[in-house]
Amino acid sequence: LDPLLIFSARLGVAGAGLATSASQWLAAAAYLSLLLRRKLVRWATILRLPSRAALARIAAAGGAVQVRSLALNLAFLSITRRVQSLDSSGVAAAAHAVTLQLWQIGGVVLFALSTVASIIVPAELSSSKGAEATAAARAAASRLLC
Repeated sequence: LDPLLIFSARLGVAGAGLATSASQWLAAAAYLSLLLRRKLVRWATILRLPSRAALARIAAAGGAVQVRSLALNLAFLSITRRVQSLDSSGVAAAAHAVTLQLWQIGGVVLFALSTVASIIVPAELSSSKGAEATAAARAAASRLLC
């Protein structure tokens, strides 16, 4: 779809945007169709607003992930800005870019594990109370680390 809209229709960047948007809508429709056909969801549940309790559980489980992502983005932005102010030749910025790429290659697995842990451990803590919850959370963290 990209080549058709970008080159044949001569829409350029706007064509790329339209192609991406169309592919996302088609993928969403196909996924929703599959979920409905397999009876994993119903239209009534899709169109119903979630309860406050359900939203609170989602926020509790996903809130840590969002705060972590925001903190990482702010740190990267701050570091990049500082590095770019070190010299006007761009050598420091280029070295920083290479170092950041190496860090990202090595950190993908760690990032994935920590993201999963920030969801699973709070879920385990909220599923039980007291020492049982702590033991379940420790067991989940140990499984992720081994």
